Amino acid sequence: MFYAEPSEEEISEFQEKLELWKARKAHAEAHSKEPAETADGTKLDVLANIQFSKDIAPALNHGAEGVGLYRTEYLFLERHEAPDFDEQYQEYKKILESLPKDYPISIRTMDVGGDKLVPYLRQGKEENPFLGWRGLRYHLAHPELFATQMKAICTAAKDASHPVKVMFPMVTSISEIKQVREQVDSIFEEDATFRDFVKIGIMIEVPAAAVLIERIIDHVDFVSIGTNDLTQYTLAADRGNNNVMNMVNPLHPAVISLLNKVITVVNKVGKEVSMCGEMAGDTTALPFLYA
Repeated sequence: MFYAEPSEEEISEFQEKLELWKARKAHAEAHSKEPAETADGTKLDVLANIQFSKDIAPALNHGAEGVGLYRTEYLFLERHEAPDFDEQYQEYKKILESLPKDYPISIRTMDVGGDKLVPYLRQGKEENPFLGWRGLRYHLAHPELFATQMKAICTAAKDASHPVKVMFPMVTSISEIKQVREQVDSIFEEDATFRDFVKIGIMIEVPAAAVLIERIIDHVDFVSIGTNDLTQYTLAADRGNNNVMNMVNPLHPAVISLLNKVITVVNKVGKEVSMCGEMAGDTTALPFLYA
């Protein structure tokens, strides 16, 4: 909201909020390197979201203990052709070598489509791109592009001797997972040592994936919940539309119900479940997630 002619009272209120924000920021920075724990001593892993290798140092300096989401699609944006194997390999290897060996990293394969249109990929105009040709759907239709990225990730992980978790976005069915795993297995067959450094998972950001989690979890090593997309898809409210933005509430009972289902099922089988999106950084959501 923009105030063209704020009153003295409003200015004073804004100044108080600014000072409070500065104080909270200073406190957070002063304690950023301390372990993240609840009052009863439960350890929480705090991981960073990054777009490029240059994001690693600031993330670590602010207390990140690894990378929970590396958005590789930004390597493909604002250029005239897709990055080749060598360019991708060098970027992935640089990131892996910048992380301590015991720090985890989850790499999401390029999530083009939706609000990330790439002209040279000829995605075409869609009436509703968020429900269209994006994420894993695009991967499966372009196996060569996908294979180049997977080989670059696997090779970088092996050469850097740093394990990685690779996850696929916009998954809605088990058949999609089986198709992409066949492609991954063919890459593993080219170099069996890749299996030692790479785990395979998916993003849970479509309600269908959350509903099918009991069956899906058998086909993956881990899952990561993308709360931004899961919320907007569950509530049928575009998070980029100002007219309905107030409806995009991750604490809505329907969203909480799906989160509870996913977390409960994955914990039961002893596999890893993590979370990204605005909800993951919202302290008011912690009681729901911790419970």
